[in-house]
Amino acid sequence: MIQNPVDIQEQVRLLCRESVFDRVPSEDWCAHWDERHLRSIRLHGLAPWLYAFLHTRPELGFSEPFLDALRKDYHQSCLENLIHESCMRRIAEACSQQDVPLVLLKGAYLGTFVYKNPAIRPMCDVDVMVLRKDLAVVQEILKTLGYVLMIDVPESFKPHLYPSRPYMRPGIRPEVVDLHSELRLLDYYRLPESDVWAHSYDTEIFGCKIRFLSPELNTINVAIHALSSATRFRDYLDLMLMLERLQTDWNEILSLCENLGVVYPVGIMMQELASAWGAQVPAAVLKSFAAYRPSAMEKRIAQNRFRYVWRIVARILQEPDWASKLHFVKLRLFPSAEYRMAVLRTSDPLEYVKSKWLSFRNLFTNKR
Repeated sequence: MIQNPVDIQEQVRLLCRESVFDRVPSEDWCAHWDERHLRSIRLHGLAPWLYAFLHTRPELGFSEPFLDALRKDYHQSCLENLIHESCMRRIAEACSQQDVPLVLLKGAYLGTFVYKNPAIRPMCDVDVMVLRKDLAVVQEILKTLGYVLMIDVPESFKPHLYPSRPYMRPGIRPEVVDLHSELRLLDYYRLPESDVWAHSYDTEIFGCKIRFLSPELNTINVAIHALSSATRFRDYLDLMLMLERLQTDWNEILSLCENLGVVYPVGIMMQELASAWGAQVPAAVLKSFAAYRPSAMEKRIAQNRFRYVWRIVARILQEPDWASKLHFVKLRLFPSAEYRMAVLRTSDPLEYVKSKWLSFRNLFTNKR
């Protein structure tokens, strides 16, 4: 039986952890949850998942207004999922017609194969990846479908300087697509294109031929993404469910981490999942991760209190000339109004600054 902590965020974390193992807390533990808990649940992106877990368990004593608020969030997620599904189908069909291979990343894979219900795993946007040689073709496809590039990319700049390009299809409910030409994680780790595509496989979704990353590479990608998200519980939930529900090969994960040079960030997440979330990570695997000796920059971008700043510094150091360094800083610190509208649903630059300040504050106050 779990104890009832005073801290509201910790209560939400523990409920999230117990839901992974389909364990329920005592009735008195949940009876007095209120609007503060609801805000924390929404902040961490857990409302649809917890509604699916709680609405069939009236014996827990959650109030009707509390469950009704979760239900509304769940229905909203259902609607947004239909929009994302339509977006994915439209792009997949267009790429298939031109024989362009397409990999769906993160949310699409998680909702379909891990959560088994995309509505309980909300997505902010659709992440797709293409081969670098197909980038121009897919950009033209997106343009034909009505998507607009939301950042200023000078023609003279090489594609590798923009590994992720956000597109938006305007409308009452704008569709946002992140077009990836490579996987660059924490602004530091660049995963070789050949290795990424070698660990992807063909499948079918929405009646279209598509590709997904292997369970092991998906686990690595999601783990490092979680490290960059200022301790959002939904990212931990993603990883916990992947480890519980997928037949992942731990030896393959270790081998991939070594080959891709990402042992340190993945090791941090696995250690945290095992100690704080109850994940069943083999002791030999944890020992292998702990034996790795990271570089000074790896430590800074992963665990330093100012890691958000260090990630920007790391990326600047990797750029080949001052023109690209300055353009990256401008893109990161002063994005276009269209980009702010797609990400925050507001073009107000002050709201963007506020969101970045909150992210930085979370990173500063939550030292791993």
